[in-house]
Amino acid sequence: MIPRFVRTLAMLGTLFAAHQLPAEPVMPGQSFPDFDLPALQGGAVSLASLRGKNVIVIVPRVRYGEGKWCTICNYGYAELAALDAAENFRAATNTEVVFVSPFGRDLTSAWIEATPAELAKIDGWKNPPEADRADPRVAKRMANARRLLTMDLTAEPGKVAKPFPILLDAERTLTGGLGVFATEWGGAKAEQGIPAVYILDHDGVVRFKHVAQTSTWDRPETRTILDFVAAMNAKDSRPDDAERIIAMERAALERWGAGDPEGFLSISADDVVYFDPYLEKRVDGRAALRERYATIWGKVHVDRFEMLNPKVQLCGGAAVLTFNHVSYVADRMVRWNCTEVYRRKGAGWEIIQSHWSYTTHPGIVRGGGD
Repeated sequence: MIPRFVRTLAMLGTLFAAHQLPAEPVMPGQSFPDFDLPALQGGAVSLASLRGKNVIVIVPRVRYGEGKWCTICNYGYAELAALDAAENFRAATNTEVVFVSPFGRDLTSAWIEATPAELAKIDGWKNPPEADRADPRVAKRMANARRLLTMDLTAEPGKVAKPFPILLDAERTLTGGLGVFATEWGGAKAEQGIPAVYILDHDGVVRFKHVAQTSTWDRPETRTILDFVAAMNAKDSRPDDAERIIAMERAALERWGAGDPEGFLSISADDVVYFDPYLEKRVDGRAALRERYATIWGKVHVDRFEMLNPKVQLCGGAAVLTFNHVSYVADRMVRWNCTEVYRRKGAGWEIIQSHWSYTTHPGIVRGGGD
């Protein structure tokens, strides 16, 4: 018979395993709490699934009473969406943006679908009737809107763009634990989020945190958030990124010298482009590159090679590798210049552009080419 205390421990273990420990407030330098939440757009998003990317977590107020939407929160979502459409900043900086609503599907959907009307309201704040501008409250709101909500945005009813996952934290397991859900805040008695922005690095560590104090006007400017992510990438690129990329390239070269192009194919992106010194036109895509390599598979043999002066320049989610390559076959030596552009993919890298050219064409070098 199993002792009672053993059965009790087993039951407690099952309970703890079945329920994720609640989130707690977090400070810069600490790991952001794990989450796994359903998305308004469908499916679910977990922090683990975003590992390897920078993540901007935004908690909107959503509302401050029955049918009273957080206008500035609608603006914030629309502004980020417009900037991403114009600049593709998520791809450029290896970043994902998630909004976490402390409400369920119906209320969150109603908030986001109110965006066209709320953006029109902001236009009214910026351009009130001339007769109303003598009112100090109207004048102050006009000044704030023009200074802090600088983009002029519109949206079509029923067609609000939703490029970023909007996560539903109806049980407040995340927002409640972080301390960014309240029943009274900013002068309003209602269930509401406390506007907050967290920027996480690719390991899920908080690098930036802002929680509004008394008003939704208290928010970091969106351009400042994007600049912070770009600066974070430049300053905090993984110290082994350059070494990792050089090692990947060297390993692929070793396989190439043994007649095996798969080394390069395995680290090339589906949309890779390649300039081959023996072809007049660019090779587009890994499938086409595989066809090209099929003609020389097993036919290349290099006794040894040198990878000289490798240099990696990191820029957000991209890296440029340049080096001089010298290949030796018997008594022949050929020199090459190489440029490879790598793109971060999750926790690793892949080649998206490759360009090889002769340093000096082998036709004018004694011993010919390889």
